[in-house]
Amino acid sequence: MAIQATPMATTAKTTLQPGSAVIAVQAAPDQRSRLRHLSSAYPIKLISPLSPPSSSSSRAVLAFLLSYGGGLVAGDRLALSVTVDPSARLGLLTQGSTKLYRGLPPSRTATVATVRDAAALLLLPDPLQPFCGSAHEQRQTLRLHHRASALLLDWVSEGRPGCDGVVWAPAELRSVTEVWRLPEDEGAPPRLLVRDNLILRGGSVRECVAGLGVVGTVIVGGPLFDGLARFFRDEFAGLPRVGEVDWARDDDDDNDSDSARRRGGGPEVLWSAAAVRGFTVVKFGAGSVDGARRWLRGMLEREGTVAREFGTRFLMCLQDR
Repeated sequence: MAIQATPMATTAKTTLQPGSAVIAVQAAPDQRSRLRHLSSAYPIKLISPLSPPSSSSSRAVLAFLLSYGGGLVAGDRLALSVTVDPSARLGLLTQGSTKLYRGLPPSRTATVATVRDAAALLLLPDPLQPFCGSAHEQRQTLRLHHRASALLLDWVSEGRPGCDGVVWAPAELRSVTEVWRLPEDEGAPPRLLVRDNLILRGGSVRECVAGLGVVGTVIVGGPLFDGLARFFRDEFAGLPRVGEVDWARDDDDDNDSDSARRRGGGPEVLWSAAAVRGFTVVKFGAGSVDGARRWLRGMLEREGTVAREFGTRFLMCLQDR
């Protein structure tokens, strides 16, 4: 049965297909964001907690995407539609990793997000966690209007650490993320800005990831996140290159945050950043999910845009577990 909530709007009752969810957010006259529509149908669920009126995070809507049982089984089909109206802000998170259980046919998820003029979307989920023999296809499509902004995190963990033969052993995992710029002139075609593909298949995955426990991508761009995008690029440009650091040196002074930054966020994290058609694409790998969380949270907290423009609770998926 569909679950429907439509605060600040009156719409006809909607019957959704199983596995479908819809969320739409609008900006109120006081510049705070409000839900315009929220509905979902088993086995997917959307919830949105209320923000205290005095909270800075009430400038943006916070919502959580949940799956019953904490994961997806063979054959599950999920479809999420997201609309962020002009000048509104939405942060979409999860409450734990999405487990991908063993079996065929593959589970599939499709997200289509439309972000309108001067609006902003924050997608900071927990990582996908593929179990041995799992098969999954994920497609995320962002459609951005003029002056729209977006920050998207897409990451995958090794599975279940400590279980022999289970880590990095999906039958197949495919994740495709596309960012499109919608035209200002009617009739003009949209422009593809970014297409990111991740394919993990069969027993060769463990050798390809070279002992990493998680790999992922951050895609960030638009006026609201311009400072954050530049921060990633500047930090990467300031990292030491081959031959500049004596990695064998054991120096207690290297415990400070500046030394950690010079090492690239610590020995556990490898990452890069590049400008791509007005967006910044960050690729990273870490020895553990917790290490990746600490690194990314540190980057976002140091730069400050997410906490300032959305609120600190929008970083909860990056808190230590």
